[in-house]
This record gives sequence, C-alpha cells and structure tokens, in this order.
Amino acid sequence: MPAKAAVVVATEEPLTEDEAKEFFGNLEKAIYAGDIDFVANQMIDWNSIWKKATVGFRTNNAYREARTQFLLGGPHYMTHEGGEVRKIVDDVAAGGAFDLLRLHVVDGERRMLLRSANREMRLRYLDVVVGRNEQGQPKILDIYLMSSGELISTILRREIICIFQLMSTETIENVKLDDEQNDFCKNHVIIHEMFQATTTGDFDEASRIYAALPDSIKTLKYVMLARLQAAWKHSDDAYLDACSEFRKVHSNDPCVDFATWSSYFLKKDHAESLAAIDRIDQAVHGDPYLAVVRAYITLDAGDVEKAAQFADQAIAADHTFIDAYWVKVRAALDKNDFQHAYELLCWLEDECRMEFDDLASLPECADFIKSEYFQKWQDRHAQNTGNVPAQPSDETAPAVTE
Repeated sequence: MPAKAAVVVATEEPLTEDEAKEFFGNLEKAIYAGDIDFVANQMIDWNSIWKKATVGFRTNNAYREARTQFLLGGPHYMTHEGGEVRKIVDDVAAGGAFDLLRLHVVDGERRMLLRSANREMRLRYLDVVVGRNEQGQPKILDIYLMSSGELISTILRREIICIFQLMSTETIENVKLDDEQNDFCKNHVIIHEMFQATTTGDFDEASRIYAALPDSIKTLKYVMLARLQAAWKHSDDAYLDACSEFRKVHSNDPCVDFATWSSYFLKKDHAESLAAIDRIDQAVHGDPYLAVVRAYITLDAGDVEKAAQFADQAIAADHTFIDAYWVKVRAALDKNDFQHAYELLCWLEDECRMEFDDLASLPECADFIKSEYFQKWQDRHAQNTGNVPAQPSDETAPAVTE
C-alpha cells in the first residue's frame, strides 16, 4: 500500500459540536444555493490538505512552487464535472437530498458524516474532517470518501509523489515508496489519461487504456473505481461487469458496498440489494434516507405493501424525503385509491415543487387517468407549469398512512 500520510492538525483546539453544526448550516446553505465556488474556495482549507498529502517531503524551492500551484488549482478538484462538490450540488438541484447524519471524532479529529442522494438513488457519503485553519477559522481540513475508502489527501498524495519523481526527486528522497506506489508512478501518465477519459465520460477510451495496463495496475482499487465511473456513464452491462470484477478483487474492502450496491438493483436482485443497503446502514451507523431506497427496491420487486411501509418509515423520520411520497402515490394507485393519490400529487407539486413526467404515459396510471381525479390533477398541474425543484416546505403533507 502507498505510504500513509500522518495527521496534521491546523490548531490544537478542535471545533465544538455547536461550532460544527453552525459550520454545516453554512455549508448546507451554499449547497442548496448552488454556490460551488464558495464551498471550494472559502470552506475548504487546501493548505491543510496539502500538508497532509506531503508529509515527509523536503521543503525546497520545488516544493514551494508546487504548493503555490496546488493552492491555486485545488478548488477546481472539487468543482469540475467529476468533482465531489459539483456532484452534490447537481444532486440537490435535481431534487435530491443532502443531510448531516452525525458528528463524531476519529483519531482526535472532529468529523461530519454527510450524505447526498439523487433521484436515481445514487448515494454519496462523505466523512468530512472539520477544524480550524492557521488563522483559527472553522474549515474543512480533509474529506474521507466512503465510495473509495480513502481521504482526499491520500488520493492526492499518490499524484503528488509521481509529479515530484519527474520534476524533483530530492523533494521526496526521504519518503519510502512501496511497490504499489512505484508501479503507479511508472504508469502515471497512462493512468492519468484513463482518469481524464473517465471524467469526460469517454468509456471506450477509458476501456482501451484499462485493457493495456499491466496486470499489477489493473487490480489497484483506485484504477478499478475509475473504470466503474466510466462504465456507469456508458451502459448497464458495462457497469455490471465492472462491479462484478471489483467485488472479486476487493471483496473485503470497506468501500465495496458503497461503490457497487446499485449493480444488484440493476440485475433485479432485490434480496442482495436490500442486504447491501443494510450493510451500508450499519457502516454509517444509521441513515433514515435508506428507508426511501428500500421502498424503491421493494416497489421494483412488486411488493407494494412493503414499499409503502418503508415509505412511511422514511417520512416519519424526515417529512422532507419527497421521493418517499412518490412511493405512497404508487401504493395508492395500486389500491385504486385515486383520491389519496391526487392529494399526494397536489402536495408534491404545490409544496415541494416536484416536476412530473406525463402521468398518462405511465403504465401504473392506466386506471387513474380514467378517473375524475386525473382531470382534477390535470387542471391543477396546468396552473403550476414552470415550477422548479426546491427544498420542501414545512407544510404538513396529506395523510401518509391509509
């Protein structure tokens, strides 16, 4: 494994729970406002990440020059198309969920466990290290990505070591490199080309590069994860194959369920889908939104009653989980309770500003469109044309249990 970076704390005084909650409140506002530049430039301490990523390096001119460039380009790492902040902002803008699950401490560092989820049930869990920068201000000092099982500083350390092997070996002469890091550096250029192809969604190019890599590189976790990302954008079959291979090689890695659970759902393996979600729920010490995911899995399996139960569980935990209400709509339609389906649809559009496709084209609405409530829905829907996704209001929703 690559050399691990030691923890560098900006100041000795950690954030209190109240300070961490206030910091999350500011982060949440920026995320919902779509202000990715503010998050990347003002809320993340790139200097702290640099220090963690370069532990053991010599502080020479090459180091200082590289640090300057890193501090200038660091924010782009989060805001480009494949950046974590960009993905979360896009999820929320499309009606997804973003929440603070819990505050906790790891190795003496305050962390915020965050989760975002988009309308396609793509889950992202980030364990965010928060503390004070050198000026004593609350900042994000690092981020642990549960989908890869690594800190961002660790990911960047691999890249930075390779750069210094090319431009200034003196800078890293005191850093002990293992075989994996050496192999990564030897193939750094072609691996970087694969990562670029992945970011741009060029699956064919990413696959071609992956096939040409040495066997010792193909099985590296971060290389296989890049292949997963490219396959996800290409086709279901490609993604299923990539997930299957990843699980074979990294079956015991903590990130395996976070990275591949959706492949079970694509295969209609509902039992394994639910089992993987249970393991994720245990790993994050509880996430009420996963009841929404369970509702959709059981709905897809045809168990409408169970799906409605999971939806009720999600709504009881947080009434703003609007996707749970759509499961309730589906359950009402299945029971031919068209009045309740109509009430739920009106609430979702009026209070949550949820956008709908043409209901008449949905098979599950075949009987609903023959009822008087469909005409009432059409009339209401016509008045609301132009609504955009937004955070749900605190208005009370229609009854969520029949």
